[in-house]
Amino acid sequence: MDTNTNPATNNFTPLPEETKGIPLANTGVKHIVITKEDIEKFGIPEDFLRSKPALIEMILQTESMKEDEKRYWFQLLPIMSDEQIQKLEGILQNEKDQLAALDAKYANEISNLNDKHLNQWKAEEATKKRKEIEAKEAATESGEKSKEADILNQINEI
Repeated sequence: MDTNTNPATNNFTPLPEETKGIPLANTGVKHIVITKEDIEKFGIPEDFLRSKPALIEMILQTESMKEDEKRYWFQLLPIMSDEQIQKLEGILQNEKDQLAALDAKYANEISNLNDKHLNQWKAEEATKKRKEIEAKEAATESGEKSKEADILNQINEI
């Protein structure tokens, strides 16, 4: 099939010309941005940039691979079968999903801990303010009693 008549290939833009990167493919969900720096650093094959941008992005973003491992996988891509590529995509997607689930789980736990500590802090602040108010009231009351005593003494002296 001629690539110019394939509607899927009409969504691609040229390779990035600057280090900020430009979208390589419109996947229907989001634009995938791969920088020229990444292309050069990892030796990413151009045909995979155009045909498998989501896979490229998953390899670049995975936390389980070091840079040399990523470079290794990019070197292997051209000689891998479609089935092997699909398995790699599945493994990376599974990792991404599991990490997202862990992030969500721990985000809830962190949020709960933050709420708990916030409530404790608010209670401590309320207690502190109450003590400050009580101290001010005691000082005011003591000052008023002192003034009362002075006034009574002045009355008694008259």
